Amino acid sequence: MRHFIAIAVLLGLSLTAFGKDIRLPPLKDWNGFFPFSGDAAQQEAAASLWLLK
Repeated sequence: MRHFIAIAVLLGLSLTAFGKDIRLPPLKDWNGFFPFSGDAAQQEAAASLWLLK
């Protein structure tokens, strides 16, 4: 029974540490990764509206 409790505690602590690592901010700047976000998307939308005139 003591082994079961010890394993459960260790698993809980490792999952807590893993969850803390997941919440760290990403190292990569994702703003430039998606083609339809940011300034490029606004410029493309403005160009599309200009073509529709």
